[in-house]
Amino acid sequence: MKSKYTAAGASTVSFVVGETCLDFSYKGLTYTQAEQLASSLAHNTTVLTLNLTSCLLTAASAKCIAKALHTNTTLQELNFSLNFAGNKGAKYFAEALAHNTTLRDLNLARNKCGDAAAKHLEKALMTNTSLLVLKLSQNDIGDRGAEDIASGLIENFSLQTLDLAQNQITDEGMEFIANAISANDTLRVLEISFNEFTHVGLRYLAAVMRRSNTTLQSIGISLLIGADRAIEEIHKCTAANVTLSVEDNALEFESESDTRSSRKRSGESLDPDDLCVKHTKISGL
Repeated sequence: MKSKYTAAGASTVSFVVGETCLDFSYKGLTYTQAEQLASSLAHNTTVLTLNLTSCLLTAASAKCIAKALHTNTTLQELNFSLNFAGNKGAKYFAEALAHNTTLRDLNLARNKCGDAAAKHLEKALMTNTSLLVLKLSQNDIGDRGAEDIASGLIENFSLQTLDLAQNQITDEGMEFIANAISANDTLRVLEISFNEFTHVGLRYLAAVMRRSNTTLQSIGISLLIGADRAIEEIHKCTAANVTLSVEDNALEFESESDTRSSRKRSGESLDPDDLCVKHTKISGL
């Protein structure tokens, strides 16, 4: 059932009682409307998904929505992408994650979030035990932010998907991320396409796949610098427990056990020398 909402410019926001999915995307909500929505969500027990993509929401509006997450015990997916939360807005969401135990998917893509935002989210990752998906693509996160996110990952035991595509992470930041992955045993999908690292940064990650990490199954990579050499490096460092698929500079690792299971179900013969034929490009938005 789609949500019932007022058009942009109206004075109030309303939705049908019992609604489970609210979609206000591209509606241009005012601060007052965001405040009203947050007030309704604070103790709502039916809404599972809230889409606020491109609603022209600022850090002040983010604060209202985040405050509702302190008491809401039902919402599982929040899409706040293409807004203007900034570092302050990210701070409010990070503080909410310290209290919230039901949110599973948080999308803060393209919100003008920088390294300061990553610092706030580091603390959230260290304490939150329910978030499964965190999307931070198309922001301004650099190496210092990557270091903080990596620090949070080391202490996190729930996150399964992390999207850092289209940021400003270089080889230095990739080393931090690789070290975190070697210590993390829950992350399964990592999207890092269109950053600024080279084959050197990719080598850090490939070495982790070879040595220690056994849970990471999919890595999205499309490098801006040194793509050919990076692909060569990933081939060299591919571990025995993963298979590699390359398509348009997007690389996917899939665990060998998962490949065997899927082939058994489909009746295909198992050839350990075959490359995985499944092509998946993970995108932030």
